[in-house]
Amino acid sequence: MGIQFPLAYDVSTAVPRQWDRFNNFDTELADAAIYVIDTDGRLVWQSIGDNYQHQVSADEIIEQLDLIGG
Repeated sequence: MGIQFPLAYDVSTAVPRQWDRFNNFDTELADAAIYVIDTDGRLVWQSIGDNYQHQVSADEIIEQLDLIGG
C-alpha cells in the first residue's frame, strides 16, 4: 500500500491516563482505543471499545485512512 506513518505506543500508562482511557472497566488496563491524527495534529477518527477486549481490523483502519485521504 505504501502508506508511511508514525505509530505511537505507550508502554507506561501516562497517555491512556491523560486521555481518560485507563481502567474504565475495572481491569487496571488501558482501554482498547485507536486514534487517527492527521498531519495538522487533529483527531480525525477514533475507535474506542465498549470493553477492554475491543479490536479493530486492519481493513477498517485502512478504510478510514482512505476516507480521510491518508
